[in-house]
Amino acid sequence: MKKWRRSRRESEEVNLLPVMNLMVTLIPFLLLGAAFYKLGNIPVSVPGEEMSASVDEKPLDIKVTINCSVLPDRIELTASAAGLDEAAATALGAVFTNKAGKPDLAGVTEHLAGIKNTYPKSD
Repeated sequence: MKKWRRSRRESEEVNLLPVMNLMVTLIPFLLLGAAFYKLGNIPVSVPGEEMSASVDEKPLDIKVTINCSVLPDRIELTASAAGLDEAAATALGAVFTNKAGKPDLAGVTEHLAGIKNTYPKSD
C-alpha cells in the first residue's frame, strides 16, 4: 500500500517592500502637514470657592492670569482668576491705544505692575 503524502509547501517570505515604500512616502507628508496646524488656547477658568467678605481673608492670595492681545492700533489686556468674580476680573483689564503711532508700553507696564503689587502670587 502506498502512503500518500501531502506535499508540504514551504511558506513563502512576506514581501515587505510595498509596506516600506508606503511608510517612506507617508511619513514626510505627515510631518510636513503637522507644521501648518496653528495651536491656540482658549481661556477657561473653573469656578472656585466663593470669597467671603470677612476681613480675615485677603484677596492677595489670588493668582490672576493676564491675557495680552497686540493689535495694530491698540494693546488689550484681559484678566481672569478663579477667586474673583467676573466684574472684578473685567475691572483689571485695560485697553491701551497707540500714541503718535507707537504703542503705550509705559502705560501697559504701569498697569501690570499695579496688578502684581495687588496680587503678588500672579505671574
